[in-house]
Amino acid sequence: MKRDSFSSFSSSLDQLSILSTSTTRERSRSPSPPPSSSGDPVLFFAYGPVVNNLVRKRRNIRTTSLQPAFLDGYRLSFEFGGIANVVRARGYRVHGVLMTLASLRDLKKMQSYDIRRQVTQRLVFHYPKNGFIVDEDASDEEEKEELESAMAYFIEYPEDAAETQLQNDPAIERLPQEGYLKLIAEGMQQNRVCYEYIEDSIFNIPYTPDRPVSDYQKFPLAPKVAKISFLTYQDLCDTANGDIYFVLGTSVFMLGSHNPNNPLAKWLEEHGHGRDDVTFFVQIVLMNPALSFCKRRSEVTPTHIEWAENQLVETTQQHGLEAKKVFEFIKDDESEDGPSKFFYA
Repeated sequence: MKRDSFSSFSSSLDQLSILSTSTTRERSRSPSPPPSSSGDPVLFFAYGPVVNNLVRKRRNIRTTSLQPAFLDGYRLSFEFGGIANVVRARGYRVHGVLMTLASLRDLKKMQSYDIRRQVTQRLVFHYPKNGFIVDEDASDEEEKEELESAMAYFIEYPEDAAETQLQNDPAIERLPQEGYLKLIAEGMQQNRVCYEYIEDSIFNIPYTPDRPVSDYQKFPLAPKVAKISFLTYQDLCDTANGDIYFVLGTSVFMLGSHNPNNPLAKWLEEHGHGRDDVTFFVQIVLMNPALSFCKRRSEVTPTHIEWAENQLVETTQQHGLEAKKVFEFIKDDESEDGPSKFFYA
């Protein structure tokens, strides 16, 4: 039986850890307790593409309220693989959207989609009801005393892991992609986030331009691309011993040598290794509003597969990784290649 990229989601809900920490600025405010059950609503602070209404809709993330807010003591960064992240920085502020997720399941679903993975809890401040107006004569602390606040979860790279990865692999420092930034900026505007912040932190940063269809990239081919069945592919994955494989259309790709702690390598292992074509999942996670959206796997076309391969080529490059095509699935009337052709490296 084929295993797709969603098949392990339900079984992994209880395994996804939520790291809750208190804030040094909570003063007399008490942290909100973690949800007591999977059905309780959850406050979540979003600053990446999930602020966009279309992204949440396609990922089936259920929310009951959305409002602009900010997180103090952090700054927005794209240096780690071109993906939006927040890093501790005194005197900085990250703006975003405070949303009420329908349940803990929605939080864990969001964590499962995300490459970053660690969930943290901090104090987040609401915008004033009449807009984001700062009294220049007041200090930050005086300003915040007048604002409502709440403990909310957000997703980030584990701080130690991010620093270590950047030190060990400088190639992972990459620019964000143009379409990725557009999704964030559009979502911020939809939810009335401070325009000056959008302009300074999103519009005015360097980026990698989106590629036209005629310039889509493909993964290189191995010296020998053997023909195998899906069952043989699954057996190979079960005994891979550290190798990571993923499927696009009828092609099987192998990730090159990599740090096992690389967040994208972990993400591909969870959502691609030993599973069916990842195109359907990729178009949900790395979405392109200009591409027709597939509500079911049967709607995936060669155009979607070509787009997904280009997206994964760019994303692996952004994370300092490489991959190559090593197998092609056989058709119903074809036979598998012999084991001698499996030596593709």
